[in-house]
Amino acid sequence: AGTKGYPRMSFTELEKWASSRLFEMDFGTTSIDYSYYGGKAPAARMEPFFRFLRDLVLRPRLDSDLDHDREIVRNERRTMSEPETRRADALRHRAVFGDHRLAMAMDWASDKVLSSITQADLRAAHRRFYRSPNMTVFVVGGLEEGRLLRTLEEIFPAAPRGYSPPARPEPIVFAPLTRKEHRTRKRGKASSVMINHHWYLPPSPRAPFALVRNGLRMLLNDRIREKLHAAYDVSVDDDLYQDHMLFETCVEVAPAQVGRVRSVIERGRRGTAR
Repeated sequence: AGTKGYPRMSFTELEKWASSRLFEMDFGTTSIDYSYYGGKAPAARMEPFFRFLRDLVLRPRLDSDLDHDREIVRNERRTMSEPETRRADALRHRAVFGDHRLAMAMDWASDKVLSSITQADLRAAHRRFYRSPNMTVFVVGGLEEGRLLRTLEEIFPAAPRGYSPPARPEPIVFAPLTRKEHRTRKRGKASSVMINHHWYLPPSPRAPFALVRNGLRMLLNDRIREKLHAAYDVSVDDDLYQDHMLFETCVEVAPAQVGRVRSVIERGRRGTAR
């Protein structure tokens, strides 16, 4: 819908506009429990860059055609995930998180949710969450600290009187690890099987997990793909969120190889943990 004080532009036009001002932008990414906006620019363009970032985040028009936006979400949901996969994901999230908000936060919005959102809902959410006291600004570069702080204090406004940031959501309760398994069968004959292992952990430094991730990825690729020729794809990832860390392995295999591959994953996981 655009930003107040700026001409209306298509996304391609906005990218060209930002590039012409030497801004390399990330126009917004929403994760499970936070949203991220950012970019980079030459140090000499610090002030105009921060002013544009402020306007992008804090001064949106919020008057777009919601029916058009809803259809975009539906098209993405339809092309990026199959109904059986979404149902399997929902079962897994409910098994792991129970009634915690994260059980729903990791899934695509349902038609009921999409259809019920109004312009008033968008504006109310923006007023509640998109305020300077509820933001964290990270800056890396060749800037003098005192000048940087003065610039940020000048550009990013104080919150309206009486505003206080929303309370943080309740954290996940991390209990001793228990084995939980859910299987979802697809209609017809399956050409491949996805074997996923997920670990939800307290927030921790990422460096040790990067070593584990890389070591486990190399081990599984060597044992499953190179030696057994049993996997179509092997991935190992770690992600840090506001109140937890997610570590996961995902292996796509031929149905006849599921038993052998599962045992390799278990042995590899135990060996890497040691």
